[in-house]
Amino acid sequence: MPRRRRVAKNGSFVALRDRPGVCPGEHWQLIASKGNRGERGGPGPRGMTGGRGERAPEIKGWLVNKAKFTAAPILTDGSVGAPLELKSLFQEFLDQTRAGA
Repeated sequence: MPRRRRVAKNGSFVALRDRPGVCPGEHWQLIASKGNRGERGGPGPRGMTGGRGERAPEIKGWLVNKAKFTAAPILTDGSVGAPLELKSLFQEFLDQTRAGA
């Protein structure tokens, strides 16, 4: 009788007879399955030190929008950073100074 093979979720089985029924079951034999996870190994050797990266850009000025109460940093690399939304900060200052805080 030719042996039939079946790969199931948790292993590989071979039929022991014709019409072996549901796999896995009484007329199936497990021939391979996943083993347990081994122990984690120790740390490897430290790698070589990489080269020095580029210097981070610095703030060289501010782009102020008085109408929107924003200030965006102008960086030494020529780019413009994300603007600071200052209106709510100024409003809080006014509220506190009016209340005498």
